[in-house]
Amino acid sequence: MAVLGDIALVGFAADAAGKSFSFVLLADLSGETINFTDNGWLAAGGFRANEGTTSYVVPADTPVGTVITISGLTGSFNPSTGGDQILAYVGSVTAPTFLFALDFADNNSTYAGDASNSNTSAVPTGLTLVKPPSPSPSTTAPTPAPCPAAAPKSSPTSPVRPTGLSMTRCRCPTLPVSP
Repeated sequence: MAVLGDIALVGFAADAAGKSFSFVLLADLSGETINFTDNGWLAAGGFRANEGTTSYVVPADTPVGTVITISGLTGSFNPSTGGDQILAYVGSVTAPTFLFALDFADNNSTYAGDASNSNTSAVPTGLTLVKPPSPSPSTTAPTPAPCPAAAPKSSPTSPVRPTGLSMTRCRCPTLPVSP
C-alpha cells in the first residue's frame, strides 16, 4: 500500500476554464488506487462532507517520476480559486492513509484550525503538505517544463512552504527524495 510521500502534487488549476491537478509518482504504485478530494479535514478527524472525491488507478509498470494530470473536473469535486484543498489518500474515507495535500487561496499562509467551510482544511497529523501563499495561485493549467536539478523536499516535520509559487508539469527520470 502507498505511504506518506509516495506522490507529490505538482500543479493545479482552479479556474472556470478548466479545473485540473497534476501529481508525480515518487514510488512504484502500479495497481494502487489513489483518492483525491477537495473535502477539508476536520480537526476532530474525518472529512468535511458535501464536496467531491475522484480516484485514479495507477496502470501497471508506470515508471517512478511519471507526472499524471487529472483534468475536466466537474460536479462536486470543484476546486475553487476562493480557497480549497486537494488531499490525496489511499484506503477508505473512514480510515485514510494520507499521501500528500495542497491547500490554496484562502487568504492566509497556514492551514485552518478546522474545515469550517468548503474553503478550509485542518492538517491531518503527520501529513506532508505544501501551502502556497495568498493571493490566489495562477489559475492556468500546468504546462510541460523541464524538472529542476533539485526539487524542494518536504517531510512531515519540515513542510515546504514556498514564498512564490510556480507549479509545472514535468517528467523526471530521477527525483531527489529525502527519507
